[in-house]
This record gives sequence, structure tokens and C-alpha cells, in this order.
Amino acid sequence: MNQLPVTRAAESFLARAGTGAFPHVTQIEASRLIAAAPTSETRLKLKILWHTGCRVSELLGIRVDDLNHERSSLKLKRLKRRKEFLQDVPVPPELMNELKLFVRAKQRRGRVFNGDRFSAFRIIRTLGRRVLGRSVAPKHFRHGRAYHLVTVKNVHPIIASRALGHASMSSILSYVHPSEQDLRVALED
Repeated sequence: MNQLPVTRAAESFLARAGTGAFPHVTQIEASRLIAAAPTSETRLKLKILWHTGCRVSELLGIRVDDLNHERSSLKLKRLKRRKEFLQDVPVPPELMNELKLFVRAKQRRGRVFNGDRFSAFRIIRTLGRRVLGRSVAPKHFRHGRAYHLVTVKNVHPIIASRALGHASMSSILSYVHPSEQDLRVALED
């Protein structure tokens, strides 16, 4: 088999692939962070970040009325659109049960979670350093979820894009960064 020439753009992409230039949390890393969470509230926040791929502000905006126990879904107010956009996002039934118990135990009436974006960033960053040996931001869960859906679970980008509340499919593609091996397999004759 003859080797085809590689363009400069492809060389540049391959040089960045696998170098951490596209930070995200893998499913295994998310599990490790969730297991090491210092409180049940942090553990629940991390689970929601992973399962829904929501932004931290969307997470903190979840209200008790946004929980649909019968359908096992959360109503998220998506924040990156020009108009307000509410989306029902399915979550695993076990996660919905945890949320239900948490709300009941904490006697929450308005917002499900206390705190602000900055404290959430700080907690997640510190946890990432302690557990993974690197700084982690909430958006790395979103990026990881997008990558996981499209690359690991082979979900069509249109469906993954809709699940994450993107206005267009092109947004999801910015999270998907194939490795050199992925490219080589795809281009084999």
C-alpha cells in the first residue's frame, strides 16, 4: 500500500491530538471524580454535569419544579442561545431518585443546588488536581460527554448536538478530536 502525502493542516492536527490541547474528562475520569467527591451535593452535581453535558450555570439554575420524576428528566434552561430555550433532558432513573432524595433531605423549595459558578469551579478544579493530578473545569465534563457520545457510543452528531442543547450540529464537532490512530483507521483502504 502506498503512503499518501499528509497536508500541513493534517500534520498540525495530528501534532495536537492526544497532547491535552483538547481537554475533556473521560467516562472513567468522571467516575473517579464522582467517587472522590467530598459531599453528596458535589457528587450529585458531577453526575448531572456528566449525564446531561450541561453548563455549570445551567446546573445551578435547576429548580425543584424542573425535576420530572415520572419521565426521569430535568428541564434545563439552555443559556447559549439568543432566545431562552428550555429543554427536557433525560437522566438515568437512579440519578432522578438521588435528586428526589436530596431535595427532600435538604428541604429545597427553589433552586436544587446552593452556591455560585465560582465556588463550583473551585471545588471541581481542586478535586481534579487531587484525583487526576490536573486541573479540571466544569466545561471539561461537557466536552467529555460530547466526545463520549459521538466517539465512544457512536451517537450521530445531530442527536448528540440536540442532547447537549446546541443550535447547530457544527458545535458538537468542535468537541470531537480524533486521535492519530482514529484517522489512520478511517483512511485505510
